[in-house]
Amino acid sequence: VGGSVRIPLGGRSTFSSTVALSETDQRRTEDDLDDDYSVTYHSDIALSERKLSGVAQVEGSVGARFRYGIGGSATQRRVNTFLDPDLTGWLVRPWLNGRWSFTDRLQATVGIAWADFTFNNDNAVEPRASLEWRMPHGRKLALAYGIRSQLPEWQVLHVDAASEPFNNTHIGLTRSQDVVLGYDHPVNERISLHAELYYQYLYDVPVGAPGLPLDPGDAFSMVNVWDEPVLFPLMQTGNATNTGVELSVDHHLTNTIFYQGNISLYRSQFTGNTDETLNSRWDGNYLLNLLGGKEFKKVKADRVRTWGISGRL
Repeated sequence: VGGSVRIPLGGRSTFSSTVALSETDQRRTEDDLDDDYSVTYHSDIALSERKLSGVAQVEGSVGARFRYGIGGSATQRRVNTFLDPDLTGWLVRPWLNGRWSFTDRLQATVGIAWADFTFNNDNAVEPRASLEWRMPHGRKLALAYGIRSQLPEWQVLHVDAASEPFNNTHIGLTRSQDVVLGYDHPVNERISLHAELYYQYLYDVPVGAPGLPLDPGDAFSMVNVWDEPVLFPLMQTGNATNTGVELSVDHHLTNTIFYQGNISLYRSQFTGNTDETLNSRWDGNYLLNLLGGKEFKKVKADRVRTWGISGRL
């Protein structure tokens, strides 16, 4: 649930703001059965996460070729797990950016943000930049680079060190450096092609701390965690990479028909608390998506009824 407002400030600037409240509640019940189907182990685990988010920004232009934006966001994250009843932290992130149009076909965008996580006062600088060249006949070539940060997973947000043999409150933001080269090529009014080459380097990744009684092994990394709790100490010395190329085709809705298809070839690897590079849990090497549909219209004097059928593989 939420709301937004947009107010012209006069001249060429506009103020906009949005506030939203969201919540997710999950419960898992698990029974282990013996050979005679008697219950040998039972667990009932609940996870609740609530987010209060707000963002405000001022956008405007100076002259005909420069646009700017300045603003900030704040998100309160409240997590209740079976290990800790109430974990709260804010992610506060002021930012500014500018876009220059050198010509009608060449433009550059640069920006910077400051992310601060109040749960353990970790922070990160997030610069970003992109360069876009619009060629004749609708073709476009774009190069983008940025540093991003990600909040720690709920599995590591433990604060009660007295009752647990570990304390991972020092685990903060995971960083990544992203480089993306993209190319768009319209074939005609209906069909367009998109190609993308990307490289992502993650660092400050939590991995298992070596030499401890609950040592999970050298190959443990939070990039591979799904939803199981992490019950041992961590340190942020790991890294990971995601590298790939993607090609997609898009047939816009024309003459009641649309379809899309894409194929990605990629590698996903990580390094734990040693220098050994291993394939991550998500290293599927390739990904293929196909979807399409057709619409049927029934026109009457006072109304138009549209039916559709679609599918995805």
